[in-house]
Amino acid sequence: MEQWNTQAREKLTKEEKTGKFDNKGKAILPEVKTTLLDFAAQETEFAQAIVQGGSLSDCISAVLKGVGGSISDLEVYKRAVAFYFPGADVRFSMEIDLAPAAAQSDNKPDKPKGLLLDLSAFL
Repeated sequence: MEQWNTQAREKLTKEEKTGKFDNKGKAILPEVKTTLLDFAAQETEFAQAIVQGGSLSDCISAVLKGVGGSISDLEVYKRAVAFYFPGADVRFSMEIDLAPAAAQSDNKPDKPKGLLLDLSAFL
């Protein structure tokens, strides 16, 4: 439901402005908030978990707990999602484009190359 997404956006936006964050927290805060809202848009149940869950500052604290000098982006997002929805996972995919300028010069949207199948759909 759109209502959960709206409420999640309002909650995180308010808490971003009023929450207490240390320097590390301030460094990851904008991207974590954006990613949480992207996930909320994908899954209404996750948006509901944000609305009914803990504060954004507590989430950021949980993400950074035990972190020394660095942490991967993927681990940040996994910890943030787990704060609001224990047991959920985050999948990450990257690909290389050796000629991005050539694709942009065609003025055509990128077309997928090949076919991607999720074999779990056949189980």
